[in-house]
Amino acid sequence: MGAEAFKSLRRRLLLLRFCFLLLAGIAFARFYQLQVRDGRALKARALGQGRSTAADSGRGGIYDRRGRELALSLPVSSVYLAPARFDGLARAGEIAEVLGVSVERVKRAACSDKPFVWLKRMISPRQQELLQGLEIGGVGFLPERRRFYPKKSLAAHLLGVVGVDGLGLEGLEYRFDELLRGRGQGLVLTIEENVQYIAQHELRLACERLGAAAGVVIVMEPRGGEILAMADYPVFNPNRFQDYPRQVRRNRALTDAYEPGSTMKAFVAAAALEEGLFSPQSRIWCGQGQIKVAGMNIRDSGNYGDLTFAQVLERSSNVGAIRIGRALGRKRLYRYLRAFGFGAPTGVGFPGESAGILRPLRQWSAVSGAVVCIGQELAVTALQLVRAMAVLANGGVLVRPRLVRGLRDERSGEVVAFAPDADVAARRVISEATARRMGAILCGVVR
Repeated sequence: MGAEAFKSLRRRLLLLRFCFLLLAGIAFARFYQLQVRDGRALKARALGQGRSTAADSGRGGIYDRRGRELALSLPVSSVYLAPARFDGLARAGEIAEVLGVSVERVKRAACSDKPFVWLKRMISPRQQELLQGLEIGGVGFLPERRRFYPKKSLAAHLLGVVGVDGLGLEGLEYRFDELLRGRGQGLVLTIEENVQYIAQHELRLACERLGAAAGVVIVMEPRGGEILAMADYPVFNPNRFQDYPRQVRRNRALTDAYEPGSTMKAFVAAAALEEGLFSPQSRIWCGQGQIKVAGMNIRDSGNYGDLTFAQVLERSSNVGAIRIGRALGRKRLYRYLRAFGFGAPTGVGFPGESAGILRPLRQWSAVSGAVVCIGQELAVTALQLVRAMAVLANGGVLVRPRLVRGLRDERSGEVVAFAPDADVAARRVISEATARRMGAILCGVVR
């Protein structure tokens, strides 16, 4: 290549490099303008011009066993403010009045350096209508879905609540949150609406009459373990759950453990019958209403002498129950209490369920074997107690309590049975014959 040709090629390469650098500089300047200098304004403009559509059909519903709605999702709007386009600072008071928020909140949103600020989530149709009538630029609306409980406080402690972002926070809403969100599935519960209403109504009346601070009622079908009602008092409205303290929203039937008292005598008696130690007609000396255990004097409410095994339960004799427990022995007593489900969760699958308290044998004191027979030095939940009592009613089998009956396809309405976990399958505790004898004795207790 000659000298002239080489110089010509070099000039062309330099020119090409210059053009490339010039184009790169122009592109960088434009990038800076769009992303840095004008970025906020352009984002706000896009937000104001854009239209948002909900990507899913909302959270799946929750139904009672007959398909009646206990929880559903309704379309609502949420209102936002785009500060760069907002022209209603002088009318902040009008906006605040419509939304029921402070004027300061509206002004803070207007002065924000963010392109998008929520003013209020999930407003009513009337509030949206009034705001649109103000015709203020920079105020917009986005479609959302709000959880609604049409029966208000009915089964509220069981259902739980959903937060403003559509996430389950408590109860079954929390336990089945992933299933209910965006999969088109709902829950069909074992609860029967009418039974639940009666349970809550009668529980409220009883607590008010007795001046009780709290109370629980559980209605369970003993053979299949399906829970027909689970009522707590005091109640709350999950549509306004923020207005209630957390302790009121607690499901006491599953989370609170307490000493069961004389109800424990039925299970001690069932164990003794199963072991063949007594018959319902066996005579038990009740010491004229008192017995001494490791230096501690335990009394009856009556001056009982010689009672039959059945009469020990009918009259709720502490002394008689302790003598029955002594015949069993501590090891067998402990084994049967475990077999009846005490000291372990029921497997119902509710968040926050307590296991209760049944201390291992090595931690029992000299009086534990006696006082456990009359329901002291251990703690149970209401559901554990109902589950154990069902053993005496269903022929001797410990069943898993059930709250969910099936999964519902929200598009077709088809319901598919919800299978319980295999590790909490039903197991036999006492024979059918023992369960029948205990049933007859407990009828005598009621009479």
